[in-house]
Amino acid sequence: MSFAGIGQSETRGSSQFGKYEKLAPFVRIFSAASAMIVGSLLSTPAGASCDSDGDFPNIYDLDASFSPASGELSVRGKMVLVADAETASVELLLNKAMHLERFAATGKPVKMAVEDDIEIAGQPLPRTRRITLTPAEPFNAGEKLEIDLQYRGRLTNDDIELGRGAVSPDWTELTFESVWYPIWLAEPLVCSTVDLVLPEGFDAIGPGTTTQIGPNRWHLAPGAPVLGRITFAASNSWTIERRQFGSLSVALYSAVPEPRAPQIFGTVEGTYAYYQDLFGAPDGSDKSITLLLPNGEVALKQANQSYSTNGDFIAMDQSDPIVQLDALNHEVAHLWWSSGRSGTPDEFLSESVSEYLAMRRGGQIWGDDWLRQRRASSANRSVAIPSSLRQIDGPGGDRQGLLYDRGPTALWALHDRIGEAAVDDILRSVRSSHIDTLEGFLNEVEREHPDPARVLSGEL
Repeated sequence: MSFAGIGQSETRGSSQFGKYEKLAPFVRIFSAASAMIVGSLLSTPAGASCDSDGDFPNIYDLDASFSPASGELSVRGKMVLVADAETASVELLLNKAMHLERFAATGKPVKMAVEDDIEIAGQPLPRTRRITLTPAEPFNAGEKLEIDLQYRGRLTNDDIELGRGAVSPDWTELTFESVWYPIWLAEPLVCSTVDLVLPEGFDAIGPGTTTQIGPNRWHLAPGAPVLGRITFAASNSWTIERRQFGSLSVALYSAVPEPRAPQIFGTVEGTYAYYQDLFGAPDGSDKSITLLLPNGEVALKQANQSYSTNGDFIAMDQSDPIVQLDALNHEVAHLWWSSGRSGTPDEFLSESVSEYLAMRRGGQIWGDDWLRQRRASSANRSVAIPSSLRQIDGPGGDRQGLLYDRGPTALWALHDRIGEAAVDDILRSVRSSHIDTLEGFLNEVEREHPDPARVLSGEL
């Protein structure tokens, strides 16, 4: 059984927003101005691995060839999508510059519709295409849909409309936001491998392990489920600096020599040591972090955005140095705090805790005045949010504001009530007990601090 062939696809105008309603916060992230907000979309449950079975069934196995000079991209491969609940249709996004040559599936008969000139959350997306796959009967939870695909096209910077990315002869960054592969936003956790062919003289880097497997050929494998982000960067002229801090290896890839490299490395070293003193060594061993910094020398789309994947691949923005380093403090925290499921109240344990800790670390670096201003700014934004963090996955849930303002503000309220040492004891207990839900965290607070726990719950 297979999908309708390409020749049988429908092409229509804009359709109903449908299930993307609950994904509006994700879409708004693409154009967010804050490096910390954008960079923090990507936490993954601690200890998750693509080598084991679990709640991360979506698989992308892609072969890609890319020419930075021309922007020519060719992709073929396989996707395996699995719904975690009954699913009436699967809606994928793909850059409109890509021309489908094959899109065939095994399983129950499925109709395919291709839509251009779409809108998501009221935002027109003239350079993004929606592919809707609708079976005669809904997919049941756990049901697999395997898709063989092949497409090609020419990408330019103008084709990147959802967020950060770059296509140039000397520096290419194809990110989640460039929509260079079919993205299923409703089920974002994926395990991926990419075999990438580049012109002679180019190197590639990405999350997890990047291995050169032949002349001009690279294998990229994050090794852990990632929130919908399959990303890589390539250049023929990187400046690379490396440092070793105990078991932590750090590499900085920049377009030109970075004069602030000592400050960046010093921040990573000090922040890593600060979190390690609090919580012990992060899960796993032989940790490494790759930092990607275009230095402003690259015509980067949305240059004020940063992102990270699994804590080991951090693309820094081109903004104010303190904003950069503040975001870096947050991203390093994800080596310890990445257990809350994305898009749910439990994401508090990934993003809100990391943001709270980053603010504490920032206060150490830049002083009490900086911390007071940072706390006040976050608290003021929190007050303006009408919904509760418990409603983050409901209609109108403001993911950004709830996770990066409401959550940290609530933690600071707890901090002020019971003291920093008591908060640290709670956080250590949460980690050692492998608690990965907001309610589990609140129960842990209530065990020793019942009245502050109620205050904290109300703040959230």
